[in-house]
Amino acid sequence: MKERAVSPSSPSAPHGGWQRDGDHALVHPGGWSIARYRIDGVWTHMLWHGNETQGRFATPDAAKSRHAELTGATVSGATQERMA
Repeated sequence: MKERAVSPSSPSAPHGGWQRDGDHALVHPGGWSIARYRIDGVWTHMLWHGNETQGRFATPDAAKSRHAELTGATVSGATQERMA
């Protein structure tokens, strides 16, 4: 069963176009999002483009890297956004 999580985290500056959307998600101007879920007792981050998932990832950075692969965007250094 999927359960959308609300988790505390510290505020952060936008990086690579990604911005916080509440306590549990990041959004990108191109219509992409990364949200944190608890699925079968395991925390995971899912990359979405519109209503279509692009996979599950252990960290937001891994999801951002996949976004970069899919869109040809570049990913620079360590990111500022963190979802606890």
